[in-house]
Amino acid sequence: MRYFSVYVFPVLVAAGLWLRELSLKVALASITLWVIANFGLPSIGVPGYVVLLVNVVINITLILMIFRSDIKLR
Repeated sequence: MRYFSVYVFPVLVAAGLWLRELSLKVALASITLWVIANFGLPSIGVPGYVVLLVNVVINITLILMIFRSDIKLR
């Protein structure tokens, strides 16, 4: 499941930028959060299920921002 979440993220960011639903600032902020979640958290000893939960939250947030026009962070 973790790998699915990791592979979905770049597709969501690319789709959001391509559809112009995400601004560049939001895309860079979500990429930063993703890098911290996948590389920073495990290095300090955070369990894998917490990293997976953070990935799922990031992906759901991006999905909502892309497909719901009333959620805009520009």
